[in-house]
Amino acid sequence: MFGGKTRAYFLFTKKERRGIISLVILILILFFIPELFELIHKKPDREKIKRFDEEVSKWIAGKQTDSSEDDSEETEHSEINNKVIYPGAAHAKKESSLFYFDPNKISASDWKKLGMNDRVTKIILHYLSRGGRFKKAEDLKKIYGLKEEEYRRLFPYIKIEEPERVMKNKEKTDTTGKRTRSFSFSGFESKKKKDTILIDINLADTSELMSLRGIGNKLARRIVNYREKLGGFYSIDQIAETYALSDSVYREIEPRLKLGTESVKKIDINHATIDELKSHPYIHWNLARAIVEYRKQHGPFRSLDELNRLNIIGLEIYQKLIPYLTLDSL
Repeated sequence: MFGGKTRAYFLFTKKERRGIISLVILILILFFIPELFELIHKKPDREKIKRFDEEVSKWIAGKQTDSSEDDSEETEHSEINNKVIYPGAAHAKKESSLFYFDPNKISASDWKKLGMNDRVTKIILHYLSRGGRFKKAEDLKKIYGLKEEEYRRLFPYIKIEEPERVMKNKEKTDTTGKRTRSFSFSGFESKKKKDTILIDINLADTSELMSLRGIGNKLARRIVNYREKLGGFYSIDQIAETYALSDSVYREIEPRLKLGTESVKKIDINHATIDELKSHPYIHWNLARAIVEYRKQHGPFRSLDELNRLNIIGLEIYQKLIPYLTLDSL
């Protein structure tokens, strides 16, 4: 009896079975409708795609033809006018030549001989015509449009002359009508006579340096020792690198310094040992070892520009170090 009641729960009438079958069919239809919709409405038009591919192919072919014609015209124009170069050995201008120059004094034709393009040359000349001046070689890299590679190429040949101190004769008339004369140097006014004496930073001894305001016996000896380790100064700014010399003291003494004798001791990087190289303040031990190892693997340096292949040397060190290096062995 109990079994009969249980079976009754799992038996369906004919009407119920039809309802279940209809429900299953409806569920299947709903499940496949999105797929059918995509097949019906999103079926790609192969003919349109073929036409589109043909149009794209024609457009690409046309662009390639135009590009070839433009390149041909540009090459021809370059050959006729002996084109302006881009910096770097791969783009160097055939007729360009390097020589020592003062960027404050050379003409547009001289810039052209150095391989500078016309646009940057105009910017430099305009800067100078407005009263600007390059006080040190590093100032040149501030020129807009001058690429770093071009600056590296020119840097070893930049020689900026110190401006002359022109003595001016001034006459004044006092209240009694008597004329008096006073002398001053252009560029700075001095309160005392001794402040008008310029000191050659490559020749001065400790006693001369101690005449500068703020320079005592210790600082004077440090300046001389640093000069000897460097092999001489090529720029007045190098004085500021002296240990314990404050920026305020340097600014105070800078007007009284001059570079009358620009003679520096050079290091032959094709023969110098690691110990000789690392003794220079600008060459640390790792750089000295890299120079010697490069020399062993590739032979002697043919150009100072090859130092740029040493990843260990940065732009700042390269610029500061170049005046002290030579290839006398070649």
